[in-house]
Amino acid sequence: MKRAALKILWFNDIPLIIVGVIINALITMGVYYRDSLFIVPFRLWIAKYAGFLLGIGILWLLVRTLFIRLLSLYPGYANKKKRWLRMPLLYTVFGVLLLFATGYVRPLIDVEFPGYGNPHIGLEYLMGTMMFLVNIYLYESFHLFAELKNLRIKASEIQKERITSQLINLKNQVSPHFLFNSLSTLIHLIDVDTEKSKEFVHKLAYVYQGVLEAVEENLVSIQQELPYLESYIGLLKERFGDNLNFKLMLSEKVRKKQIIPLALQLAIENAVKHNIISKHRPLHVSITAKDNYLLIKNNLQRKIQGYHKHGLGLKNISNRYQLLTDQEVIVEQNKDFFCLKLPLLA
Repeated sequence: MKRAALKILWFNDIPLIIVGVIINALITMGVYYRDSLFIVPFRLWIAKYAGFLLGIGILWLLVRTLFIRLLSLYPGYANKKKRWLRMPLLYTVFGVLLLFATGYVRPLIDVEFPGYGNPHIGLEYLMGTMMFLVNIYLYESFHLFAELKNLRIKASEIQKERITSQLINLKNQVSPHFLFNSLSTLIHLIDVDTEKSKEFVHKLAYVYQGVLEAVEENLVSIQQELPYLESYIGLLKERFGDNLNFKLMLSEKVRKKQIIPLALQLAIENAVKHNIISKHRPLHVSITAKDNYLLIKNNLQRKIQGYHKHGLGLKNISNRYQLLTDQEVIVEQNKDFFCLKLPLLA
């Protein structure tokens, strides 16, 4: 019975019943028998108050039962207007039962106490009406509040599931994308140096192991990323040699900060993919930190193709950050340099 009511009401109303009945009984005693506490013996006042607790408790449960019935027929926030339109009918049922209780039932069970007469039936009906309205208002308010809270929790869970699904899809993009570009480098090496290409395959296996491990995480510390980054840089150096230069300047404090997995590798890959790299035009990439951002900066010497286009890597980085934080990925560039700024997360 309790579970069924809880399922309909969306909240546990037992504390409300206990507090409500006690307060209603005190107010009713005060209205009916003003100053009686100071006139009649205290034990008689307690006895009368106990009778009011019983009577008001029964009326409270009656109102509760009527409201739960109405709520079962027209549940939820969407049906609140239908419930409100049927409140007069609910009140009519309550009023008839109240008149029956005060006019026929109470005289049969009422115990008279010296100094306590029966109040006028009109006053009793007025107090009953006020109790009905207050009870209905309380139950309706608590129910709507509990339902809206539950809807917010469900919306949050749905949003969380959506974000998780999007993150999985984005991280799954990284793995084949990274492998494709690495294999492109391998094809170039096979034509140039067979021995170097074999060494490259071993390094690639280690780096790709890091890729597979990284896509399992939403965030990683920079310190965790560095071994794989250094291996990835080693792969690129196999192809470009001294024409590609890297400078890493990060404090121990910064290295403990978190970023999304593979962000550094994708950022460097973007720089390599879209810029000319040659003996006469070497590419210089630096990784520094400033104002709670990680800066991956390179001199700008764009290839003609895709001049205004950023690759999948940068879009992937930006989209993953959007799902995890309000801090934005920032791209700054002019005719001399390109800089990708990644938020450092605690």
